[in-house]
Amino acid sequence: MKNQKSNPDIVSLSIRKLFIECNLIHFNQSLPNSLVSAEWSNKLKINVSTTYQGNTGTYIIRLNKPMLISYTLNEVKELLLHEMIHVHLFLTKRQSYSDYTNGGHGPVLVFTLS
Repeated sequence: MKNQKSNPDIVSLSIRKLFIECNLIHFNQSLPNSLVSAEWSNKLKINVSTTYQGNTGTYIIRLNKPMLISYTLNEVKELLLHEMIHVHLFLTKRQSYSDYTNGGHGPVLVFTLS
């Protein structure tokens, strides 16, 4: 478990801005702003991050701010990128959302991460 000292870089971090930056650098802006959002959550209890599909076909990436408050910026960025890869796989139909909700870390994701 991380030490609980707050990292001021994370306390003031805009996940939306980090998402836009990562989308540009790593995904060539292929994750449409109209379909994908990223936000902090104070409600996640177990996971440090998750992605879920909204009712209208949108995807919401949530990062657990209370758990991540002591992480480094690089660690938070890696978690965000991990969730963005899931969304990329959903949008390109290389992974179904039902596969994701049933574990989601199968061979397609592992191959994409390597």
